[in-house]
Amino acid sequence: MDYSIEAQQRVLEGLGKQYRTEYDSFPRNAASAPPNGFFLDNGMFGSVDAELLYAMVRKHKPARVVEVGAGWSTYLITEALEKNAAQGHPSQHIVVDPVAPGFVYEIPGIELIREKLQDTAVLADLRPGDFLVADTSHVFVPGHEIDLILQTMEKLVGVWVHFHDMFLPEGYPEQWADRHYDEQEHVESFLLEHPEWQIVLAANYLHTQASSLLSENIKSYAPARPIGPGSLWLRVEPPVAEIVADAFIGPVMEPEATHKFVSNRNGKQCLVPGCRKGPDNKVHREQA
Repeated sequence: MDYSIEAQQRVLEGLGKQYRTEYDSFPRNAASAPPNGFFLDNGMFGSVDAELLYAMVRKHKPARVVEVGAGWSTYLITEALEKNAAQGHPSQHIVVDPVAPGFVYEIPGIELIREKLQDTAVLADLRPGDFLVADTSHVFVPGHEIDLILQTMEKLVGVWVHFHDMFLPEGYPEQWADRHYDEQEHVESFLLEHPEWQIVLAANYLHTQASSLLSENIKSYAPARPIGPGSLWLRVEPPVAEIVADAFIGPVMEPEATHKFVSNRNGKQCLVPGCRKGPDNKVHREQA
């Protein structure tokens, strides 16, 4: 798998340049936080993971966020989405958790589904640009949440996927041995079998291999922390046509170009930039 420090550095520095003034102001503890508000030393979703999640949502302004497993991350996503909405980018925030912490019920703006993921169909609605934020039980069970997420990822393109408590390429912390987590083993196997999935950010890898980058871009980061951050961000780049559409500059298809096709997971895809037509469309039949 490609953990390119150079690529991660570009992402991290870009996030810091745009949003550091916002995320560096996160309260450190409950005493300095507003009532029922987020603070970094919450013991569940803290320094580095928090800043990265917040900044990624702020930067990419997803139209939909599906969060599997509620908690302190729900606070952060909500805060980021509220700022996005104020700038003209509204979003739907769906939270799936049958046993969500009590404070989650007080968070405004979320659509809380109190069911197991396997009893819903929310993953089927993910589209390019959406976010899938997964903080599960971390124990793989066939047909349950981790399995369903990985099966869904086989079909996803352009969706930003986040897993928490991922320490790749290392194993889980020794302090967690009695938890019997095995999620990251399955995620690692999936990534090895699906090289089209790119590692956007691997927080623990940066912690162990390039801690100076975290220190330079995240004020709360402590290099000597006993357990590293556990955020893993992944994505499959969308086809050129979808990138063009996301930029709102319209199609750039060359009218005289010869339309050729390549087979991929979505069937036949035209190689002409900006063309979204299938092989049976008139323009393709005329050039056949």
